[in-house]
Amino acid sequence: MGDLAINRTVLRVFCEVWSKETNTARFHDFEMAPSLRDTAYILGIPIIGRAVTTGAVLNMSSEELLLQYLGRVPGSKDCRGSRVKLSWLHSKFSQLSEHPTDKEIACKTRAYLLYLIGATLFSDKDKGYVSPKYLPLLSDFDKVREYAWGTAALAHLYKALSMLASSHSIARKRLFGSATLLMGWIYEYIPAMRPDMEDDPALVVPRVCRWAGHAISQPAKEASDIRKAFSQLRVSDVNWEPYKGMDPASIPNMCSAPDSVCFSRTWLINFNVREVYLPDRFARQFGQEQHPVGDVGGFQRHQWNASVDWSLEYASEIKHFEQLINATRPDHTAVAATCKTTEDVFTPASTAREFPGLNLLAVVESIKKELPTITRFLEQRSLPVEVATSFARIHELLEDSHLKEGNAAVDAGGDGTSELTAPHPPAIPPCEEAIIGTADPHGPVPDEAAQNGSDHPVPEC
Repeated sequence: MGDLAINRTVLRVFCEVWSKETNTARFHDFEMAPSLRDTAYILGIPIIGRAVTTGAVLNMSSEELLLQYLGRVPGSKDCRGSRVKLSWLHSKFSQLSEHPTDKEIACKTRAYLLYLIGATLFSDKDKGYVSPKYLPLLSDFDKVREYAWGTAALAHLYKALSMLASSHSIARKRLFGSATLLMGWIYEYIPAMRPDMEDDPALVVPRVCRWAGHAISQPAKEASDIRKAFSQLRVSDVNWEPYKGMDPASIPNMCSAPDSVCFSRTWLINFNVREVYLPDRFARQFGQEQHPVGDVGGFQRHQWNASVDWSLEYASEIKHFEQLINATRPDHTAVAATCKTTEDVFTPASTAREFPGLNLLAVVESIKKELPTITRFLEQRSLPVEVATSFARIHELLEDSHLKEGNAAVDAGGDGTSELTAPHPPAIPPCEEAIIGTADPHGPVPDEAAQNGSDHPVPEC
């Protein structure tokens, strides 16, 4: 990715259209955002796996983590707060001794991996530094691939964009997170921003490689020109199917990106970073019809605090993400059973309980409202969570309605109909009704900045 043409002006102007409330870029009459599928295909890293977090770092200082997993501690000039300089990692661990021990090889491999993710996926706002909190996840090399690094990278990028979007002077702020991911995504979806290339980009994974190479020239554009282009961008100007011609056999297994995960609302977790993921707001990126969407409930972003076990703090959010993962079979078909869970904000509450007096005909009328969702997805031979939720609703409607009473009314000569005592469920994606106007299920969270004595306030939505 070293030869990728990064247009910093484009990235800076893009931050101006980013909404920190919805984690989407808002254009004239539509929204877009880098998705989990985009992350897997553009960077070639997994979005399926365990959440990038652990309680093993609880109350551990940076020095303790570095000593335990790397075998040495940097001096004060090579640290800033809880972060360590990337240059220190490079200078101390880039070379093996002539006869290295297994421990030396392990420590220097962990140092390399920490350097790699700090310089690419999780680049910090303090340029050239990385947090050692990731070291416990790098301790067992056989398990490193089990984590959803792509999901964590997208969470990190969402947070970076949201912090810049809330800044009073974007021009003087530096974008952190994966600029490679964001730049590659813009090239994929917005042809007007692409660099000039001698040959058509190859259909490869990682997709970012198709934009890298020496046969590229980057046209010079002023910020005002890019700002005008974004303001005039219309639905017809977007390449909504950038992966259309890609051979499925060319996609590595670890880059699997089923719609049952990528097109479902969930939380993106990276230790203290928790970002909401709302793909129904940019449904066109998944080849779906765009339905009207409403406002979303607010959530709070938190700064790092070593005294907080983030794996417990975000336990319900992690559980929801893991349910999406576990509900996906190898053939990318969702299992309906997991949709019975109702304790978190993204799973719709049981709508059947709102209709205690339904008879048979009323139940049938309610079921008919679920059929468009089922039909739309069955045409694609897939069964994502939305459809499974519809089946769960139908099941609950049948269970909770008084079928015997309704049949008795018909036998007695009545018309078997009754007025609904509650309004019909809204005709929007099932996940929508759960989150609109819903507050953070955890309630207010203490301000970590205040706990740490930090001068930087916690951004709020």
